[in-house]
Amino acid sequence: MPALSSSPRMTHFGKASGVTVSDACKTTYEEIKKDKKHRYVVFFIRDEKQIDVEFVGSRDAAYDQFLEDLQKGGTGECRYGLFDFEYTHQCQGTSEATDLSEASQEAVEEKLRATDRQ
Repeated sequence: MPALSSSPRMTHFGKASGVTVSDACKTTYEEIKKDKKHRYVVFFIRDEKQIDVEFVGSRDAAYDQFLEDLQKGGTGECRYGLFDFEYTHQCQGTSEATDLSEASQEAVEEKLRATDRQ
């Protein structure tokens, strides 16, 4: 089973910072990408050491709910999300997972300072 780290973005982040990916992230990622079990997931970095799951949206969840959950951390926190966007192309149903992130300037600066301290 491919792990979340198979995502180029997640692999680079983990290797560069020493941050690990929780088993819950890997499982939820696969449940969205392969099983279509959830509409979205919002990830966060727990204690500057591990990427973990914060919110999981049910299959009938709307994009607006995803955006709301993505921003619940507030202006001082970064959040990362994966949304399984469904669209129709020439009468053929298609689904594509899209990754997004939410971070204020203050949150980015704090993460950079934390990285420098390590």
